[in-house]
Amino acid sequence: MFLGELDFVEKEAFISLALNAAEANGTVADEEYQMIEDYCKEMGIAFFDARNTKTVDEIVKIYSESSDKIKKIVILETIGLMFADGGYDEKEKAFVADLATKLGVSSEAKKNIEEAIVKYLDVTKELLNSIG
Repeated sequence: MFLGELDFVEKEAFISLALNAAEANGTVADEEYQMIEDYCKEMGIAFFDARNTKTVDEIVKIYSESSDKIKKIVILETIGLMFADGGYDEKEKAFVADLATKLGVSSEAKKNIEEAIVKYLDVTKELLNSIG
């Protein structure tokens, strides 16, 4: 949704992050892989070779010079990925909390993003039900 605002290096780092995040709970759902492919399309980059995935610490280092807005976009899109399979479990929440801390995104900002995503998903579901 907002990934177009990232520069090329941040985009590549985000795909690495998405692959790490998808594995956070030990299960990578097909929906998560599909969403990662969709992220690549949205950002106009080739699908990322999983063998080149950076560690979370390497990714955090890349984002250390990014603006607060970019860091919040990264958190938002990561949480969105976590919901791709219909849930957001405790391991995924812990992954996001750790990432937010490492990026310097406050727990309040993270919570606000989580709540906004839940509202967005509820409205989307309601709209889909309305048009049947």
